[in-house]
Amino acid sequence: MEHVLDKRVFNIAYGKKYQSSSDHSDKKVWIAVGRLTIEESKYGERISIRLDAIPTDPAFTGLLSVFPYEPRNVSSPSTTEDDIPF
Repeated sequence: MEHVLDKRVFNIAYGKKYQSSSDHSDKKVWIAVGRLTIEESKYGERISIRLDAIPTDPAFTGLLSVFPYEPRNVSSPSTTEDDIPF
């Protein structure tokens, strides 16, 4: 078994553009589609990607963004899937 010296985790997200219904300004909602992990060991760096979803939006160009991992707090009223306009 390989001994991991350091492990960094990132969220992979798709930025879906939409127009705000209140002021009709352009907005972007981030939809999590997976996780990127970088593990440093005595054998070198290992990068792995786990995709949980692939955007099927016709406007999806294939570009995904990576952000530092922040666990979702289920009691937090911030970003929920119900906020995504369809």
